[in-house]
Amino acid sequence: MIQVPHRAAAEQEPSPEKEEKIAIFSRTSFFIVKMSRKHVPPTH
Repeated sequence: MIQVPHRAAAEQEPSPEKEEKIAIFSRTSFFIVKMSRKHVPPTH
């Protein structure tokens, strides 16, 4: 008998709130990378 914690089960389900957070995070990180690339000269 396997009991799955409610929290773990909820984490696997795609919730709108989580999707929104991921979307905001990826958009923000993309913007930061874009801005840093624009302002900081490449060191490589």
